[in-house]
Amino acid sequence: MKLTALILICALLTFPGFCSPNAETITNFIEISSELKVVQTINFTMKNHDEKAESALLLMPYEPKRFEVLDSESRPLNYSSGTSGGIFFIKIKETMLPQASKSYFVKVYDDSLIASFGPSNIFTYNFISYYELKDLTIILSIPDSYAITSSQGSPINPLPSKLYSSSGAIILEWSQAMSYLDSKTLFVFFEKSKGSNFAFLIGAIILIVGFGLGALSVFIFFKKIRAKTLTKVLSKDEQKIIELLLKQKEMSQKEIGTILDMSKPKLSKLIKGLSEKEVIEVTPKGRNNIIIPKKEML
Repeated sequence: MKLTALILICALLTFPGFCSPNAETITNFIEISSELKVVQTINFTMKNHDEKAESALLLMPYEPKRFEVLDSESRPLNYSSGTSGGIFFIKIKETMLPQASKSYFVKVYDDSLIASFGPSNIFTYNFISYYELKDLTIILSIPDSYAITSSQGSPINPLPSKLYSSSGAIILEWSQAMSYLDSKTLFVFFEKSKGSNFAFLIGAIILIVGFGLGALSVFIFFKKIRAKTLTKVLSKDEQKIIELLLKQKEMSQKEIGTILDMSKPKLSKLIKGLSEKEVIEVTPKGRNNIIIPKKEML
């Protein structure tokens, strides 16, 4: 499968009339309206590493039903498009000199990225890279009339590298380098807000994904509202543990299990998850663990 896709990509890039500029970065800003309409604005930053090119090729994993191709000043561009081996391509006839860079924007209208189940909605997005990307950034904007769903499992997967608020909207951002045929799938559960998104209006959490084992470093702008904001991306059971720790400041794992009536396996899994999110500290003590909330949570 991977080999076949690579052969198809190479064929597209070397086919007469196509050229060699490669996308170095892709930024996809995805905006959800209060009517659950979805608009993606995909920014391809292309660089021509070889000789003078006469066209640029934008590659996507599927053919959108409705889209526009624009330049950096939002002017419509002339293009041709087609599908080969499941890879959708947009060809823009425009001269690009050696070592030159240029940005192209593809505006996609696709409401199928959202599915509704009763009061809850799920946004699902899958990206396949047909380039060697220095950076892929996906920015999702959820309107202020909605809130992240509090569910038994994680309502956001994977966790975003940034989570903040802008003009009342909830903004989630994922960013990483991508190799050829790397894929990224994410989902977010959200529902109509039953109350105020006050925490998001006055503060922001920035979660920066680290390297190596993917450790998460948490930086706090407003410590007093951090706990309230963070609970929007924690499961109900994780919220119970945090709420208890914020009252008691320090507890043994056994005490938490007794008070919350949780089995040892279930509690161990929850404690491990909270530790990986770096909202608690776990210190072994004898045959037990001492759990305390991170100082930023207090």
